[in-house]
Amino acid sequence: MDYFVGVDGGGSETRAVVVSDTLEVLGRGSAGASNHFVAGAAAAAQNCDAAARAAMEAAARMAPGFTPPAVAGWGFGLAGVRRPQDIAVVRPHLEALCHGRPMALETDAAAAHQGAFNGAPGIILIAGTGAIALGVDAEGERFYSDGWGPVLGDEGSGYWIGLEALKAVCRAADGRGPKTRLTAPVLNALRVPHVAALVHLVHGKDERREQIAQLAPLVLDMAG
Repeated sequence: MDYFVGVDGGGSETRAVVVSDTLEVLGRGSAGASNHFVAGAAAAAQNCDAAARAAMEAAARMAPGFTPPAVAGWGFGLAGVRRPQDIAVVRPHLEALCHGRPMALETDAAAAHQGAFNGAPGIILIAGTGAIALGVDAEGERFYSDGWGPVLGDEGSGYWIGLEALKAVCRAADGRGPKTRLTAPVLNALRVPHVAALVHLVHGKDERREQIAQLAPLVLDMAG
């Protein structure tokens, strides 16, 4: 029996599975961000490795015959590798994890599209920490919308929603905008004592994108 490792990585979390050649899921694992624009290429690969190792450890418990050398191939669907120059940056770090086994590297949007449509035409929308839409036509040509990252795009993503909430809280604090019911819940969620502390959180050496993105459910609950 052959085994395969699949890795799905984004700006907050990386998830991995081990599957058999009958597509039975034997193990799952997770780790931190593997978008190289967020974590850096080396750290992104380390998180892919951590998630994959956790999945393989789980698979060894589920399938006594499984060992990591039995993996026949690896597939990575990672945010931030839509363009050839990004693949060139990330691929060498991932190849070291695969121990010479065949490896496929694609953007997470392409992986999601394949999972949803199995090669048929269609459109998918990912709204996680970032945001991107991908459509594929009957000839296999791809059409992207957004996926530009948090500075140039990602409207509607978890990070964008969280950041808009922080801006609303700041505008309310100095009178540039209306008062908002978000202030107390946001400060509590981020565990900061006052609005001024948001400056250090957002502009600190290690910007907490994941923590900001996790404000999105709070915003949606308040809106509801």
